[in-house]
Formats: sequence, C-alpha cells, structure tokens
Amino acid sequence: MAETLMHDIVIENRQRLTASGIQNVDSYEDDCIVAQSECGEIVIKGHDLKISRLSVETGDMSVEGGIDSVSYNAPKISGGFFSRVFR
Repeated sequence: MAETLMHDIVIENRQRLTASGIQNVDSYEDDCIVAQSECGEIVIKGHDLKISRLSVETGDMSVEGGIDSVSYNAPKISGGFFSRVFR
C-alpha cells in the first residue's frame, strides 16, 4: 500500500510559521529559507526570518519574522522532451 505523505503549514499573522513534514533545510538567511518537505521544496521569503525550532526527527519547524511569501518549487525532471524521445 502507498505511504501517505503528511505536510502542514500554519501561518499566524504573517509573523510565525509552523510546518510539519520537513526533511531538511537547504539554505537559511534572514530573508529566505529553503527547505525540503515530504511534498517538495519550500521557499519562505520575508525579512528578519529566524528558525526558532527545527527537529529533523519529528519533521517540525517553526519560523519567526516578517513572512512575505511561501512557495513550492516543482521537482526538476531529469532531461527534457528530446532526451526522453531519443533514448
């Protein structure tokens, strides 16, 4: 049976973000955090961002600061159309 992926994000007043299903943090600066979740890459943009809690064992992360945007990046597919056609 297929495993169900669990991932949640809660944003409170654009000042606090709580996320579950976090696997690791790829980069962390005060204006941008890039993390890997069970559902793909997450990019959190803002100002004065601080990771106040991160547990890779439980997959929980809390971020405080001014949150401007949260976006998911689509996974990169290896090769383009022609590389798949001419295999």
